[in-house]
Amino acid sequence: MGDNYCIAHFMGHIALSLKVGKIFCLFITLCLFACGPNSSNKRSAKLPIEAKNTQRIITLAPHLTELLFSLGLEKNIIATVEFSDYPAAAKAIPRIGDAFRIDWEKLALLKPDLILAWEGGNPENLINELQRRNYHVVKFSNASLFNLPEQIKVLGELFMVPTSGITQEYSAGLENLSNMYAKKEPIHVFYQVSAQPIYSIGQAHTISEMLQVCGAQNVFSDRAVLSSPLSPEAVVSANPDVVLTSNFAYAEVRDTWAKLGIIKQENILKVSGDEVSRASLRMLQGVKNICETLDGWRQKNKIPNEGLLELTH
Repeated sequence: MGDNYCIAHFMGHIALSLKVGKIFCLFITLCLFACGPNSSNKRSAKLPIEAKNTQRIITLAPHLTELLFSLGLEKNIIATVEFSDYPAAAKAIPRIGDAFRIDWEKLALLKPDLILAWEGGNPENLINELQRRNYHVVKFSNASLFNLPEQIKVLGELFMVPTSGITQEYSAGLENLSNMYAKKEPIHVFYQVSAQPIYSIGQAHTISEMLQVCGAQNVFSDRAVLSSPLSPEAVVSANPDVVLTSNFAYAEVRDTWAKLGIIKQENILKVSGDEVSRASLRMLQGVKNICETLDGWRQKNKIPNEGLLELTH
């Protein structure tokens, strides 16, 4: 699913009802992993020769900023986009715009050696315009849970820095979590992206991979699309054990289901939105958070659940 579909479809539904920051948080959850588990790990642009000696880098996505920090290249980032807020030091980096538009005058003054773009997130016409103006652009498609180490390796080759230590630690962490939860009692999960409209994720979404690591199953994994709007009746029909959502949407999700009176509040759980929606090393912590959250519910509900969709009053 490309960036044009994600932006038009999602923004059309939600933009009028949410603040800008919340729009972006939900947008990256829906569209960050558009390539899915079988996505390509490789950069989709040829590497410019100058990139191997680059000292002045601009990142056009928060997760790309995070990855450069992970590689110890934070001093080379001369500008980034809004919502690049992790680690804390990233907040001090000058802004050149957001994921969808940039300030061309500021860009010209900064004279970057290289711009890292987010393929599938930054609009295609924006990337094309950068290239038309002769900026060196390297596009990175979205990394899924298990191919993130390969993307980090590509970045390491690009900037000639070692990556084996951090990638091995990440992969080992995923393997440990998989082994820990492989034989746990399965939990059927509805991951709810937003309250109004109600949005689900399909099997192609990386959060579905995270759930599988934790011994859980996305109840809408049969949907080929990355994400889709749902009616309350569709959720009832899927009969999940729990509703899982991000800390961004948690209060509104609880309020929505409370008004409908069909989901017990104790079966609505939350996890860190940033950790599960940004293609960075923090995904490992995001998976751990999901696993621990679901396992806590599992321990409280030792008897197999008949489904959470019971009238609350």
